[in-house]
Amino acid sequence: PPPAPDYVIKPQSEPTPADVIAAARRSGADADQSLQARLRALGEAAFAAFVRGRSDEQLDRLVGSDAGLRLIFKGMESAFLPEKADGFRGDIQYELDSRRGTRRWHLHVSDARAEAREGAAAEPAVTYRASVALFARLIARDVNPAKALLEEELQIEGDYRVAMRMEDWFGQTRAW
Repeated sequence: PPPAPDYVIKPQSEPTPADVIAAARRSGADADQSLQARLRALGEAAFAAFVRGRSDEQLDRLVGSDAGLRLIFKGMESAFLPEKADGFRGDIQYELDSRRGTRRWHLHVSDARAEAREGAAAEPAVTYRASVALFARLIARDVNPAKALLEEELQIEGDYRVAMRMEDWFGQTRAW
């Protein structure tokens, strides 16, 4: 059947307006990067909304699962900005306390890329220790990392110079 005469489709009502996508396609790589940045920002906002209002137990169950942690670390891998790492090569270790025990993951940084790997790194440059729930809240930017450090909910061991430089390796204003 034909649509109602007053039915109007507006690009502004779409999550990513059609005109933005079309402009990105027309203008090439820079627009693709801009679109990627927009999509990344939308994903981060969705994750933050998912985390807010959840209890520690819920976050532990959902984010602390094998699939949940794989999703987060693969997201970090793909969001890595090698130009911000200033040639760093090495491993960043994450030890996350969960009701399933300590979950270990690390990011191996080399050749201008980061690779997420499950398990412990042999010689990490930096090790972060936190609960799975705090980890999720830090990534969602729902908790201030300095406050978590002062309250000893977050521990950092290793090269603090590297830890401080990691702040913008993943395209965020602050990352842990």
